[in-house]
Amino acid sequence: MPDRIRDTLLTRVIPEIRSAYEDVQRSVSKNRILKQIDTFRHNVNGETVWGWNNDDYPSVRFAADNVSILLTIFPKGKPVRELNVHLAYSNRLAGLTTLPFPLLKVCSNGLLGRVARDHRLIRMKFNDTILDSSFVCYTQEEYAARRLLDSAARRLIESLYYQLPIHGLYLGLASDQMMVKKVFPVDSFTRSNLERLNGSLLALINGFRELLIIEKVDEALSDLINAVVIEEIPTCRVCGEQIFLEKVHCLACETPHHRDCWEYTGACAMFGCGADEFVDD
Repeated sequence: MPDRIRDTLLTRVIPEIRSAYEDVQRSVSKNRILKQIDTFRHNVNGETVWGWNNDDYPSVRFAADNVSILLTIFPKGKPVRELNVHLAYSNRLAGLTTLPFPLLKVCSNGLLGRVARDHRLIRMKFNDTILDSSFVCYTQEEYAARRLLDSAARRLIESLYYQLPIHGLYLGLASDQMMVKKVFPVDSFTRSNLERLNGSLLALINGFRELLIIEKVDEALSDLINAVVIEEIPTCRVCGEQIFLEKVHCLACETPHHRDCWEYTGACAMFGCGADEFVDD
């Protein structure tokens, strides 16, 4: 084979074929994920939400057990090998029949670098082999956290942690919100795995609400939760949602954002700022 033809094959033809093949693979993978999301939406009678972060995948808003739920997907890597799956649960009964949730964060060790630090919280341990070795727990009030994270809740969190090949879980509570983050390998992102995850999380939030029923809760827990000063809740300039958890501030102009929103856009969303550094709350 002449050198000129060989060089053309090596420098142009083969790279172009490889690039075209990778494009096809990405398209096939994306279409499979979109189909799984749409099947899940149909099964939960949800609605598709196309928004700021949906260049790749739509969000799904749905409801169950007096809880409003928003599923959001954040792709990670190029090519995409992982999906950060976020589920935000809003308790419609908070302030009506149940107390609001105390401020609490439970994060597996592998995800610590992906969540915002909150300097208002103290670290605590539970004398629980799995929880203490695999997770870091932060709270504003230790008594309330121990009441919520009873043995049943800890076993549910353990099962959620071990779901899927990537062991990792973030759980945050504040006011009427429960936020959950779980990393899915692309090949494990299926409708059935989403439904299994959502079912376990509904069981968890229902267990929390059972412990916070206003007519049944003990006086000490009620006083602690009601004594917490509710700060004004800022709105994220990226997604337009209120920031109950995972708040960071622009280092330049101090505008608050969700950490995930900041990392997705890569910079401050305040008009005229555009700084690329943030600080935790």
